[in-house]
Amino acid sequence: MKLLIIGNSIRSESGVKNKKINGLNKILGDIYYSKHLKCEKYFFASSYNFSYIENSKTINNIPNKKYNFIFGINIIEIGKIIINSLVKFKKIRKTIIKELQFKYITNKINTIKPDIIHIHDLSDLHKDIIEYCISLSINCVLTLHIYIGKKSTLNNYKKLQSIENKTFNIKEIHKLYITTVSSTLSKRLLSDYPNISPEKTTTIINGTQLNIPESTYNIRKLYNIDYQKKIILCIGRLSERKNQIQILQAIKEMNPVEQKKFIVLCIGKANNSTKKILTNFIKLNGLENNFKIINPIPYSEIQNYYLQSDFVISASINEAFGLTFIEGFSFGLPAITFSDLDAITDLYNNRVMVTAEKRTSESLKMAIISAINKKWDNNYIKQYSQSFSDEKMVFNYLNLYQRILTNRIK
Repeated sequence: MKLLIIGNSIRSESGVKNKKINGLNKILGDIYYSKHLKCEKYFFASSYNFSYIENSKTINNIPNKKYNFIFGINIIEIGKIIINSLVKFKKIRKTIIKELQFKYITNKINTIKPDIIHIHDLSDLHKDIIEYCISLSINCVLTLHIYIGKKSTLNNYKKLQSIENKTFNIKEIHKLYITTVSSTLSKRLLSDYPNISPEKTTTIINGTQLNIPESTYNIRKLYNIDYQKKIILCIGRLSERKNQIQILQAIKEMNPVEQKKFIVLCIGKANNSTKKILTNFIKLNGLENNFKIINPIPYSEIQNYYLQSDFVISASINEAFGLTFIEGFSFGLPAITFSDLDAITDLYNNRVMVTAEKRTSESLKMAIISAINKKWDNNYIKQYSQSFSDEKMVFNYLNLYQRILTNRIK
């Protein structure tokens, strides 16, 4: 089997020490570097800004470093693309790059002749590739690690929402195989777009496998945290969607006695405006001893934080799965979050998680207090994490590929 994987980026095969590692490219690495997925694999990093892939023994990397893809396209075709893009006037540079990338990767598809093309998440380029595959009856799988949906009001995701709408209204979209990372996401998708084939839409839950390290440094000493305080870990980009501001609002509503019991360590990248909103809220409400923002650190170091923390927390407005939850489970950490996340249906167990039933700061406050005051069986949580192994995830994708190739999905 020849498999062409298309995604924004993938972690290096040698390890996870790079600060640019995020949940998605870690998951992709866990799938496609796996020894269990034995086939001829090619990977195209469609975001050339993130094409930092090291040489791999298991995946053929299709180069896509900034503008290098131009050398894989006929000069006459390049001229046509530039002329057509100039007619549009607006966003000329982005349009030209996307069209050049599209021509480059479709040329590669025609050369490699993959049995299956597997695209992870949506972009304008990915939409065009999906349409191309459908038009030529090439087996194409789309995995949604994030789905905004028709009803979302997230301001910063209007573009992705528009791409979703265009993609799922492609002619003969019922020919596309779709996987999602949570069963609730699948239900929302099929409800929004009835023209998608239910038979070709399935849920494959994410998995992870962590080698639990020894602590290399003491984070309590590093941040001067009292040993009586619980550490609640919050990992992810600081953003409107991740909704860290509501964690702060919940803490603000607590009485001083409850506030003294814990600190939230928030690790993630942020633009200046988001970081300013959060830091101003912290200073204005005197929450410096309850919430600390930490700049991105190498993924291998994050495991130190899991090892020395007591809980993980997420207040995300939209979270398809939540890798932080299952990674936290691997370390025996219970999770605190809202009950309406897509991920909860597949993850919830009252012995590993406390959920806020309403989307209010008061409800989140009570969930945090409840978690801190509850007695947890950390060994049970570690055992529960084995339900979400990377091996199980890989075998589920492999089974999907085999079913597609043997025409067992109609």
